[in-house]
Amino acid sequence: MHTRTYLRLILVIGCFVTAPAQAETSTEQLAEDLHQTLTEAPESLRWLMPNEDEPLTHEDVGIKSEQCSRPVPAQANPSPRFLVRCVSPQLISFQVVGVQTVTSWENTEGSWNTGQIVSIRGVAVDSSLNRYSARKVEYKTIWHDGDPLGPYERAFTFLPESGIDELKAFWENLPAEEHISLAGLEQWRQLTWPDAVVGLRREGKLLLQSGSLAGTSDLLEKISEKDALPPFAQGLIRPVTATRSWDPYKPPGAPMFLLHTLATKNSQYAIALSDTAPDETHKDTQLLSSGQHYNLVFLPVERNL
Repeated sequence: MHTRTYLRLILVIGCFVTAPAQAETSTEQLAEDLHQTLTEAPESLRWLMPNEDEPLTHEDVGIKSEQCSRPVPAQANPSPRFLVRCVSPQLISFQVVGVQTVTSWENTEGSWNTGQIVSIRGVAVDSSLNRYSARKVEYKTIWHDGDPLGPYERAFTFLPESGIDELKAFWENLPAEEHISLAGLEQWRQLTWPDAVVGLRREGKLLLQSGSLAGTSDLLEKISEKDALPPFAQGLIRPVTATRSWDPYKPPGAPMFLLHTLATKNSQYAIALSDTAPDETHKDTQLLSSGQHYNLVFLPVERNL
């Protein structure tokens, strides 16, 4: 269906009504190139709807550049990838609804691949636009099934605007690979980490879950030392496997350098540096980028309290 009503129709399916770049090109340069392309030459790009394989134009999907955020990195390497979130007002069921899309754009050898829309959801708009309707309309989020949808893209879908700005600033200030050193990480792994300690911030604040605290004093003593952490780290974080009451207990994983935290309405997440990639036991973790001696990992801050 080659009209902008495509977005409207696919969103209505899930609604219910209730009573009232290249190696030498920097990430920043690629983000700017994508932004300019979306703004000045959107006709050169193509989009894929969730779980569809027919490329569509910007007119087909009804996305306008002025309704979109600036690109935010989702992966720096080996192949640069960005997320763009757009909100387009649509009249659905006598309500003006903001149709939010999140599109993943990957750059291969200097060219932009077809953008994959990974999520579509209805969001609140100015209530004055709905003054003729007393009904409240809620919508089910439409997800793409498979890559490149992961925990990072799901969190990005629900981030507040301030969270997107902070995430963009994080990527812009991420140290260059030659300035990243994980030499001190092994010293932290040699210490005893109580099961109750999920994270430790630079200022000595503990992130706790239920469990034993025996040995915490050694961690607090270590964090108080000069140069206990590299300048780029906010602290340390450990991956925790979300468990159900009948699942066998799994202790938190090895500590990683904490770089950034972000939060949606109901969840908290972290971006961390490690010398190892996420393992299969932590299904909600995601590898964002990998270098010669480090891995950039996205993970939920699970506390199992």
